[in-house]
Amino acid sequence: MRTLIAVDVSESMRRPVDGTTPLGLVAQAAKAAADVFPDSVSAGLWMFASDIGVRGRDYVEIAPIRRFDTVAGGETQREIVTSLEERVPDSTGSGTALYDTVLEAYRTAQAGYDPRAVNSVIVVTDGANENPRGIGKDELLATLGELHDPARPVPVVTVGVTDDADGDALAEISAATGGSSYLASDIPELAQILVSALADRSRR
Repeated sequence: MRTLIAVDVSESMRRPVDGTTPLGLVAQAAKAAADVFPDSVSAGLWMFASDIGVRGRDYVEIAPIRRFDTVAGGETQREIVTSLEERVPDSTGSGTALYDTVLEAYRTAQAGYDPRAVNSVIVVTDGANENPRGIGKDELLATLGELHDPARPVPVVTVGVTDDADGDALAEISAATGGSSYLASDIPELAQILVSALADRSRR
């Protein structure tokens, strides 16, 4: 398996709710899900929110796609990918730059396609697109359709956290790439969904 995980770290994902945050919920579920998979799994981590990246980009690469057992800076890739709350940049804004991030993550995963692996993008968010200067949903779906290559499939698996997630838009994004879409509200449910997302073989 080879996947790029893009996690929403906008203000709403970091806002306390019932003793935790949506991001904390995702972090706990990610650790539980990662324990299921062997070191041969390759994963990378992006975070996205308004003005989080350099030169006006709304996403930032925390770690490139590497095997779980790769050691970087004294930590394994597994540890880096699952320690989400410790990786949030200080400059993170309040909005959710969903569509631009999905497109760039898809292009990145497609560019590094490994024919020996199940390639995918996993997008985790609790909101809807909030980036008026970015692309719209119709443009995103059209571009994903143009980029889709049946011989080199890269399904985008979307995971909506809490009832605030735009489930309809997430489902459309997944459908356009042959992926699956999920909605979750608690740690056990989310952990199982992340396991399914990592192992997603739809349209393989």
